[in-house]
Amino acid sequence: MRAAVLVALLSLPLFAQLPEGASLEIRVQEVKGEVEYQAAPKTEWKVAQVGDILPVGTKLCTGVDSGAVLAFGTNSVAMLQQASMMNIAAFEMKGDELVAQVKIDPGVCSVSVKQLAQFQTDFQVSTPRLTASVRGSGYTAKANGDEVPDNITVDEHFAQVVQASGAERGVAQGGATNSNNIAPDQNALAQNIVDAVFGLADNEQDPGLLASVAQNIGVDAGSLNGFGNPVANGNVGPQEPQQPQEPILGVAQFTLTWGADPRDLDAHLQGPLLGGGRDEVFFGHRTSNDTLMFLDTDNTNGFGPEVSHINQLLPNGSYTYYVNLFSGTGTFGSSPAVVNYESQTQNVQMQATGAGANWIVGKVDVDALGNAVFTPIDTYGAAPANE
Repeated sequence: MRAAVLVALLSLPLFAQLPEGASLEIRVQEVKGEVEYQAAPKTEWKVAQVGDILPVGTKLCTGVDSGAVLAFGTNSVAMLQQASMMNIAAFEMKGDELVAQVKIDPGVCSVSVKQLAQFQTDFQVSTPRLTASVRGSGYTAKANGDEVPDNITVDEHFAQVVQASGAERGVAQGGATNSNNIAPDQNALAQNIVDAVFGLADNEQDPGLLASVAQNIGVDAGSLNGFGNPVANGNVGPQEPQQPQEPILGVAQFTLTWGADPRDLDAHLQGPLLGGGRDEVFFGHRTSNDTLMFLDTDNTNGFGPEVSHINQLLPNGSYTYYVNLFSGTGTFGSSPAVVNYESQTQNVQMQATGAGANWIVGKVDVDALGNAVFTPIDTYGAAPANE
């Protein structure tokens, strides 16, 4: 029986003040295995179901080989992994910023945030000894208990990390830090620092941020000159338009492009995992658990490209590719959205003609010898089941 949907009541004046595109709804988006939640202290624990609305104050618990994906409003996703406990501490507008705060103890939580033009979003994840704050990027926080330090790894752009002691440090894409040593992994490249600062929505940057990031992670700000963003006296110079990077061709790949409206379309790739089971790669989970599928670019402002790769086609496997209409007022057909499928044996272009919440583009079937064939589906509606 479906668990009762719990709705956090919002006063009309507060709701009316929300910027366009903002939402204070926290929705269960995916559930795997045993996931339960307690909506308020001293209330009964309920089995989490896809579609449940969770109020602030909710506690969630995942069992072994279990997990949950929560959508925070319209532009943030939190993925709670197995054997984890999460407390949703806050989700509210503070001035012109949407602030989410969750606490994990113990467990692992990955976060992906999309910045929108209408408002900024700050998503904070706290462990007992670390707090990570992110605006327009993605990271994973892990609370390890008393014997092992808590740690933060940054998957995209940049995160600000604060220890329980108050020590503060910036960590760039590819970097990591833990509660015993606030210094991040020095292998984070200078180019990733530039991406961290200049890859945010609409290039609305705080002057001097680049120099601050460079100082925080131990890189000379002057060394960042030559990446198209000169620094002088701590101020960011004129910015050249960034060109999309050339995608790295996998064994097979899907490339999504679209027009100015709908503003944001999202690529989703479902497929088998090495060793059994299935996974889905999208902006909130950019690399499959076996690393054989990944999304290399998540474009939030129209046109794309978003490129989904399959690095190894698994024998007797089936892959489904679809596109979600994340935000905007147009349709797939009016955009128009275009998907190119490329492999060693096929090159197929699909152009959307319809409307709906999702465009189910097609599927790739692989035989026992590893030969793959793409078959168009071209339907519109509910997202396909990952099976």
